Amino acid sequence: MSRLPTGTCFGEFTLFDSGPASASVATVGEVRIFEIRHAAFDALARENLSLGIVVYRNPLKLMVERLRAGNCEYELLQVPW
Repeated sequence: MSRLPTGTCFGEFTLFDSGPASASVATVGEVRIFEIRHAAFDALARENLSLGIVVYRNPLKLMVERLRAGNCEYELLQVPW
């Protein structure tokens, strides 16, 4: 479980495939949510290739940052043999 700072996105996996959600979200206060479904996201990227590059790059960068952070946490938890 983690807390996401203001302005953070979540659910980005579903932008790249139509698989089930990999996580759930609960809020501790009032939020505003912007939702874009996979098909709309894909259509937007296909209609304007320059925009599509940015639209795909940003969620990918976010996922890589989260994976790296998770890897660091995992390494800290490893017991030396």
